[in-house]
Amino acid sequence: MVERRIFLSAFALSPWTAMAGDPWKDKKPADWSKKDADKIAKNSPWVRSITPSSGMGGGPGGGGGRGGGGRRGGGGGMGSMDASNSGAMGGGEMGGGGGMGGGGGMGGDAVGPRIPPVVFRWESAAPVMEALAILEIPKPPKTDTHYVVSITGMPMPMGGGPRGGQPGGEGRPPQQQGAMIKSRLLESVAIHPHDKQPIKPEDVDALRSEKGMTFRFYFPRANPIVETDKDVTIKVKMGQSEVQAKFGLKNMVYDGKLAL
Repeated sequence: MVERRIFLSAFALSPWTAMAGDPWKDKKPADWSKKDADKIAKNSPWVRSITPSSGMGGGPGGGGGRGGGGRRGGGGGMGSMDASNSGAMGGGEMGGGGGMGGGGGMGGDAVGPRIPPVVFRWESAAPVMEALAILEIPKPPKTDTHYVVSITGMPMPMGGGPRGGQPGGEGRPPQQQGAMIKSRLLESVAIHPHDKQPIKPEDVDALRSEKGMTFRFYFPRANPIVETDKDVTIKVKMGQSEVQAKFGLKNMVYDGKLAL
């Protein structure tokens, strides 16, 4: 099968545009309202919402969720991708627009397939963490040592291949399934700074809610991204396709310095 790739520039697709009244520029966090925090968490330079082409295959395990704004509520924390819960699930809601449902294959209706957006958010960026606190959403851990990027709307990969006639390795013990799912997730995502080597994640955890699944990826800060890199692109392999979100670093300056 010929691999189809979808290259989508976040500059063209992002709903955010610079304008007067951006709270991260005009106010201190102590003065942010919940509306301000919601804007930073959903519609700011640290967030990109990419709607894949309807012709893109979601790969095994893709759900039938639909796109949408996604309510960001308080509550449950992130689940670990361990043997006990091979799907890495937790409680509560986490924002990001759209998500994956529980069924197999991409969702659709009588008119045609409805593919949810893929939402990227730099959760380790200082203004985003401030906004999450106001919205009573748990902050990610390890932000001093890692860039933390959440992705909502990417399919949950299945296990490590057929076994006993069952697709995706469902016949394997839960411990093996969890390890295989985690390995596939880590292999599917990378940060690509301009003219630098890609940064691969070292860890991932997840949150499941009725809005779908959100994954948090942890990328080491060993080789820091700097403003002179100009831009970074996050690439996600989804089935036989690839979704890309490009971020312009000059827009991601907060309190006088690059905030990632």
